[in-house]
Amino acid sequence: MGAEIARAWLQAPPPCLLHLSPRLRRRQAYAPPVSNPRAVLSSVGIDIIEIERMRDALHQRPRLAGRLFTARERAYCDRRSDPAPHYAARFAAKEATAKAIGRWLRWHDVEVTADSQGRPGISAAGEAAALARVSEGGRLLVSLSHSRDYAVACVVLVSPQETQDPT
Repeated sequence: MGAEIARAWLQAPPPCLLHLSPRLRRRQAYAPPVSNPRAVLSSVGIDIIEIERMRDALHQRPRLAGRLFTARERAYCDRRSDPAPHYAARFAAKEATAKAIGRWLRWHDVEVTADSQGRPGISAAGEAAALARVSEGGRLLVSLSHSRDYAVACVVLVSPQETQDPT
């Protein structure tokens, strides 16, 4: 279904993108591969955080990063010249995931990952994976962004379609 939407979008892009070349429109229309064509959007979570607030919290409580983030997340953020925006974006992603799932989760049950091209992803474990129905084909899609002052994350929970008849 996602591929069909992307194809339709490429054939009739929104007016604001008509000035882009077809090559750029294809780049803008990235749709993640659909593992289950009978999946449905279940819920959305979004969170925003002030980067300076995260920077202060990490400075005042040195062990906070270990409590909130996995070893891989810490390694990713600490490789950056300014790790605070990256920590803040990952914290926002964890909060947005909890909102999308509809329940508070353990910090280490949700990990923000990056694929080989640098696109962010969510790796769920434990209770988070069970609630997102990952073993049944459920997926958590994430988008991260940050500016000078804020970091934001949006998480979409895509659940496998129910087998019951909607009528």
